[in-house]
Amino acid sequence: MYKSALRRDVLVVPLLARFTITAPTSRLHVDVLAGASWAHTIDKRSGEYTDAVQPTRNQAGAYTAVENTANVVLGPALRYSAGTRLDLTANSLLNVDFFNHYNYNFGNRSFLNTQLGVQYSFGR
Repeated sequence: MYKSALRRDVLVVPLLARFTITAPTSRLHVDVLAGASWAHTIDKRSGEYTDAVQPTRNQAGAYTAVENTANVVLGPALRYSAGTRLDLTANSLLNVDFFNHYNYNFGNRSFLNTQLGVQYSFGR
């Protein structure tokens, strides 16, 4: 019998511009976010097999791959003004790697990043 495991760790660092669609007097703001991101991915795979005749475990191998990609980012965002300088945020961003020529499938080159947050503005 063969068992395998995969662990994927991803760190995404975005640089985004915010374009507000709704009027600035409203408490609820609808925005469009666009920009670029850097994604650092670590894949760790391991496997082992058990012999049916002798119940001993044998390591089938371990594999670690590290990949850095530059992505184009686009997506909608909501901001609710909870106070003078305090906003509640919700973003849903599509990250697409247009620069990787090895993955021809769009699903292999893109991922969705959704986040909820609280934003505090120190300036005006």
